[in-house]
Amino acid sequence: MQPPPQTSQPVTGNDGKNDASDLNLQAWGWGPKLPLRWVLVVPFLVQIFAAVGLVGWFSFRNGQQAIATLAQDLQGEIGERIEDRLTSYTTAPAIVNRINLDMTRSQHLDLANLPDLNRHFLQQVLWFPEVSYIAWGNAQGEFAGAFRDQDGQLVMALADRSTNGDIIRFRSDRNGQILAELSRTPGYDPRTRPWYQMAAQTKKATWIAPYPWYVENVLGTDLVLPFYDDADSKQLQGVFATTFSLDAIGEFLAGLKIGQSGQAFIFERSGELLGTSTGEALAIGTGPDPKRVSALASQNPLIRQTAERLKDEFGSFAAIEQTYQDEIAIAGQPHFLQVTAFQDEAGLDWLIAIVIPKADFMAQITANTRNTIGLCGLALAVSAVLGILTSRWIAHTIFTVAQGTDAIASGNLTYRVADAPIGELSVLARAFNRMAAQLNAAFEQLERKVEARTLELARAKEAADSANRAKSEFLAHMSHELRTPLNAILGFSHLATCDPTLSPDQRENIGIINRSGDYLLTLVNNVLDLSKVEAGKMTPNPNNFDLHRLLSDIEDLLGLQAESKGLQLLFDLADELPQYVRSDETKLRQILLNLINNSIKFTTEGGIAVKAMVKTQTADRATLVFEVQDTGMGVAEAELEKLFEVFGQTESGKLSQKGAGLGLPLTQRFVRLLGGDIAISSSLGVGTTATFDIQVEIVTAIDVDVKPVSRQVVALKPGQRTYKILIVDDRSANRRLLVKLLQPLGFEVQEAADGREALERWETWQPQLIFMDMRMPVMNGYEATEQIKRTMAGQATIVIALTASVLEEEKALVLSAGCDDFLRKPFRTATIFEALGQHLGVEYLYAEEEQSTELYPSESPPVVWNPAELAAMPRDWQQRLYEASQSLDDEMALAVIAELPEERAALAAGLREMISNFELGEIQKLLGGELSC
Repeated sequence: MQPPPQTSQPVTGNDGKNDASDLNLQAWGWGPKLPLRWVLVVPFLVQIFAAVGLVGWFSFRNGQQAIATLAQDLQGEIGERIEDRLTSYTTAPAIVNRINLDMTRSQHLDLANLPDLNRHFLQQVLWFPEVSYIAWGNAQGEFAGAFRDQDGQLVMALADRSTNGDIIRFRSDRNGQILAELSRTPGYDPRTRPWYQMAAQTKKATWIAPYPWYVENVLGTDLVLPFYDDADSKQLQGVFATTFSLDAIGEFLAGLKIGQSGQAFIFERSGELLGTSTGEALAIGTGPDPKRVSALASQNPLIRQTAERLKDEFGSFAAIEQTYQDEIAIAGQPHFLQVTAFQDEAGLDWLIAIVIPKADFMAQITANTRNTIGLCGLALAVSAVLGILTSRWIAHTIFTVAQGTDAIASGNLTYRVADAPIGELSVLARAFNRMAAQLNAAFEQLERKVEARTLELARAKEAADSANRAKSEFLAHMSHELRTPLNAILGFSHLATCDPTLSPDQRENIGIINRSGDYLLTLVNNVLDLSKVEAGKMTPNPNNFDLHRLLSDIEDLLGLQAESKGLQLLFDLADELPQYVRSDETKLRQILLNLINNSIKFTTEGGIAVKAMVKTQTADRATLVFEVQDTGMGVAEAELEKLFEVFGQTESGKLSQKGAGLGLPLTQRFVRLLGGDIAISSSLGVGTTATFDIQVEIVTAIDVDVKPVSRQVVALKPGQRTYKILIVDDRSANRRLLVKLLQPLGFEVQEAADGREALERWETWQPQLIFMDMRMPVMNGYEATEQIKRTMAGQATIVIALTASVLEEEKALVLSAGCDDFLRKPFRTATIFEALGQHLGVEYLYAEEEQSTELYPSESPPVVWNPAELAAMPRDWQQRLYEASQSLDDEMALAVIAELPEERAALAAGLREMISNFELGEIQKLLGGELSC
């Protein structure tokens, strides 16, 4: 410890007078010197630490060298076992082929007697468990073979003149007696098969490339051997082929003990897997062109990263010519790697890779290191104790002050140091005691403040939790109370537009109601979506989709809207932009629609440019960047921060009186859900640019589901049974909507106002399907569904939940109650029809089918019509048809066309044909010229 600093003020004792022991400190030789404890303890500790540390380091290094040798020996041993097993697998087909060839040449095997040949092959399949299939194909196109199927049953195959060239597969017993015919494939000729042609081409024993075996995701390979006659002509008589399944290699590798977490895998020079210790599938599918699994695309990270390291090291797998051993880093962790080539005279050229994490061998060394560190710590502790005892014996008072300092640091603020007989140390002790008293007072005051603040935080947390619960309850209640009446408003207004008896004014009024309801639903959905995002209850729902098609659909959807305002809408897709990706298609569509709609809304001249680019890309992932730039009125720099505020609007937004200030905040949250961020730059009078990026996975075209085109249902196909549908809802308007939607098509429909009434109707009427509202008085939909599904008859009844809730957790709750499906209100009519088709197999007649029957009889050509007839129609009728085509509403357009009188049948037929061909844009252009006159 350093002595107290010198000061010009006298140091006083407890009595306030100068202490008699206050001497000139310099006379004592005090100055900036080393503390006594350091002088006594540190050198001793350094010696102990150095000795133990050196011993531990040498031990650790020698252990690592021993581990490296052990790993090489283990890899060598495992490699030899794998090579021995591969030799066994590959030698068995060679032995079988050689036996058959020698027996043929010694005339012990008659190749012309195919039934006997089949029985001979069958016995060989039993003798050689490594072999899966033994076959013979001759130059006349005949074939005989025997194999085990996926169930372990014995099967014989035959194709000759007696079968008319068809290949017939028979199940047989172990003696070759035919038990049953399994299958027949017409027109089988072994001479056209790859294995036959390969043998004829090489004229020697040859392995053919692995191919999908009859079991899904399993490969097989054939060793083929051509047989020539003994004449000078050396005519090819036929080909022997023996198959073994590569699945056996995987089973063998899976049974190996390769350290704690090591892996072994076998692959071709092309990189395609032949077997792994993980049991990974080697091929996807069993079709004519299956997808082989490459080591570079393995599902196992260790195998995949090992293959990538080898590819980087050698450039290609073909460059690996001899055994390669090395210590490599995979995912930042050291691994031991050995790669060995396995070859034979028949052209087999495979690579065997064994990779073992170094950590599997380091466990004991780590334990020894811990023991060494423990011993070192123990030695240091003993040394420290001895040094402390010695130093305490020399300078007890100094160490008492040091202990007091440690006690204060540990929180014991009541610790006090006894007065020392030495004057200088007495001054130090009194100063220490005063410091401890001040610290104790300050700490007690701080503790009181912390307790008060902790109590405030606890109350604030309780209030926040209560607010969150109230918010969730409010969301659920508001969802039900708003979306339920909107379901009736939108549903009945949609049905009303199909009524041909409505006057133009009535149809226009209903259209206003429908559009207003759609706007209100959009506003409600935006509020609920925003609330769900903020509450952490919304997560991405990724799916595979065609990105180019999505952008094209958006361009088609909004192109007419931009064109109607005299604007250009240009899409610029980068050449490297992936076409098939995996992300949340719905949220990406909503993001782009929000941004482009905003640009169209606030742009009066010029246009909008949409760019899609790639920021970064790997084999299976990419970061995409989208940019929406317009030449609109722009936003002042000071107002940019308001763009992402909920219900916040800039001055330009307020002047336009369009929107509620929810689009951009929701867009920002959607972008962040997709793993990106959004930024907006703008200048007043110049325009605005919105840029955002998202993370996607890259998929292939076969991974993308083709979405069916929605069509208008007009009737049930004839010849179907009569389906009984029970509609359960406490709101009569909602029940009536479904009744009016389903009854005219031919469904038998009954209603129930609550769950108890639904149970009674179900027991007496036995419907095939129930549309069940989940929130009802008396008995709710959950309890009613559970009671129905408890019975055997109820298990056969389809129950589809209809709920106005937007919370994802309610969907899980509904399905757990026993419901077979889940639909939200408000629903589209197409959604109801799709659900009936999916669960009951209902088939429909659609609008275009009915029209084609009426407009194009088989005995007469299509009606010819003149688009100029549009000019003769009333202007109000033209305006309504224009609005329907502009909003891409084919149902409304068909309703408007239905108002045409009989003398305009040709015009009606022509317009319907354009709608069925998705040419609403052309109708809009035709009407645009008429309305501008």
